[in-house]
Amino acid sequence: MRVRAAALIVKNGTLLLVKHAKNYKTYWLLPGGGVKLGEPVKSALKREIREEINLESRIKELVFLVETFSSKEDHIIQPTYYVEAIDVDTIHLGGDGRVTGFGFFRARELDGLTIYPDIKDELKDFLEKKYWTLRYIYKKWVN
Repeated sequence: MRVRAAALIVKNGTLLLVKHAKNYKTYWLLPGGGVKLGEPVKSALKREIREEINLESRIKELVFLVETFSSKEDHIIQPTYYVEAIDVDTIHLGGDGRVTGFGFFRARELDGLTIYPDIKDELKDFLEKKYWTLRYIYKKWVN
């Protein structure tokens, strides 16, 4: 089991996603990444955001918790936080070689993307309703 912290970063009604490339496949994720043993989740999230997109941030509120399995051997718990980006217009790729791009997407644009885990409906709710209640989500990483 591993913990992957994730960020919901919004700019003008759009959500920031990072593009990953692995095993000749590309897909989109919320910014974030793995939490090291003994590392607080919020600290890990700030570190991962800096590593992926060179962005300083303020971790605000826990929005939801996603439980998923990316394979038979990989059980992932993903606390997902609303994050305020400091100077969001300065985003540029960092040193994480798996991250090949990033983009801001409106709710209606999410359907055409491969997002892991597949939490498109929850992300659209977050963008469209502009409020949330803490919730637990169980989703498969891939079908």
